[in-house]
Amino acid sequence: MALMFQRLARNFIKKGYFPTDEGTIAGILRQLKAPRQGTIRLLDPCCGEGTALAEVAHYLDSDTLQCQTYGVEIDEERAWHSKNLLGQVIHGDINDCLLGRRQYSLMFFNPPYGDLVSDQVNYSDQKQGRARLEKLFYQKTIQLLQFGGIGITIIPFYILDKQLSSWLARHYMHIRVFKAAVDDFKQIVIMGVRCQSAHNSDDGIKKMKQYLLSIGQGDRVPLVLPDSDLQDTQKYMIPVVHDQKLTFEYVKLDPKQLQDEIAEQGVLWERFDTLFQNIMVKKRQPLRKLTDWHVALMLAAGYINGIVTSDDGSKTFVIKGDTHKKKDVKTTYNKNDDGSVVSEIRTATDKFVPVIRAFDFTPGENYGSIVTIQ
Repeated sequence: MALMFQRLARNFIKKGYFPTDEGTIAGILRQLKAPRQGTIRLLDPCCGEGTALAEVAHYLDSDTLQCQTYGVEIDEERAWHSKNLLGQVIHGDINDCLLGRRQYSLMFFNPPYGDLVSDQVNYSDQKQGRARLEKLFYQKTIQLLQFGGIGITIIPFYILDKQLSSWLARHYMHIRVFKAAVDDFKQIVIMGVRCQSAHNSDDGIKKMKQYLLSIGQGDRVPLVLPDSDLQDTQKYMIPVVHDQKLTFEYVKLDPKQLQDEIAEQGVLWERFDTLFQNIMVKKRQPLRKLTDWHVALMLAAGYINGIVTSDDGSKTFVIKGDTHKKKDVKTTYNKNDDGSVVSEIRTATDKFVPVIRAFDFTPGENYGSIVTIQ
């Protein structure tokens, strides 16, 4: 099987990053089957240069099927390259992404490999196995795959400890484990159908956990990836999306991404006249002289602001209106016939005081001074 994008993938073999090899992808594709029509969403949360997911999409795509691809990649060069191959790609840390739960039909999961640093480790979980990047990424992404969706996990075999084996056994059914075509990183390919834990019996979960753990300990050899097409009954059927809505957002933007977003979306400039038409409308003069009550209301509403020029143009002010509240206190006394005070009553009444402050922009010695009008 000749794959389209592997030649491009070799350009990124550097800095400890190696894309999924051609033989492994070919063996994976032979086990996948797409529906005849509808919409499927494919996600790679660590998409690299995007070639692996692009191969899957190219293999599954048809005239009657809408195949949507999404990726997340933290490396700038690989992320911007993957934008040319995939539908939508976020350049950034997956911790800063907002991705919808249960909204993807297939997840291609080939995470970074390595131990976590000390400040990332939850020591309460250490009895179950070592703290690894693969586990951290797994916990953040497993919730994205819809029930019935197909999960493709590529990790080193020795990562399958008690903790990860238990997660996989509970989250997937119909699990198959294969040895990767290229053995540089001791990788295995784990394929399965996402399910609720209740769908797997306790006995089934226990047996699958032991099976995975035996592979992780080197006691059992994984299967060999198929080198020819399988029968349809042996393939994993990718489901159409259950939820038509999609959440695929990034909460941070660097200058390059912001510039690209502005160029693509046009932001608010196309709607400038609509959004700001109230500001551009000429203000009408009131029918009568304003009372203090009217002035206070206009100040509170923010209508008395801006540049004011005298009728002859000799004076210019920039004004800002505001109101503040004060209390008027009135005291009354109740007295006996002999003039002694029985009680004292204080009545506080709220009073709103309008205040206008202005910058004097008239050229001269008072230029820039602040004037307060009450």
